[in-house]
Amino acid sequence: MLIQRLCLRIVVLIFIFLLFGFNGHAQDNLDRAEAVAKEYMSAFLQGDFDKAAGLTHPDTLATLKQAFLVQLDQARTEGRQEEMLKEIGIKEDVGKLRAMNPHDFYVTIVKSNQKRGAAEAFKSMRQTQVEVVNSELLNANEAAVRLRINMPGEDGVVRRAGGLLLRKHNQNWRIKQNLE
Repeated sequence: MLIQRLCLRIVVLIFIFLLFGFNGHAQDNLDRAEAVAKEYMSAFLQGDFDKAAGLTHPDTLATLKQAFLVQLDQARTEGRQEEMLKEIGIKEDVGKLRAMNPHDFYVTIVKSNQKRGAAEAFKSMRQTQVEVVNSELLNANEAAVRLRINMPGEDGVVRRAGGLLLRKHNQNWRIKQNLE
């Protein structure tokens, strides 16, 4: 009888330890996902597109490149490829664009497009603050992080809600896509 109670207590203690240990690990995992989401948004808004690309999941970078090239091919078919490239500020040769790895492609496209924008808008973006509102571990490899983006505006601070889906790549959280 004494041995049974002792065994029961040990089982209960192990269960409690595992429960709290798992919750601690899950929270640590979620904290890292939140940090990556905030770092990504801050880098993007500060114009550090190389850093933002480094925090983006490689599958997403490849998908973005492929989608852009499909649009570029469609524009070529319709005879408006040069117009499209000019519209987004791309000065690189199309062959060079196609040969770029997805990371460099992302940086080139975003930087080119950014250069076309208004200087005031980019000044405001650089002063933007990013806050984590909440997050959720969807499974061991995916997390959803909701953000509040506070951007200075003419009439005070403009607050926008946003969210990112993160997925692990080589044990590191990376941005997979925006949340709807």
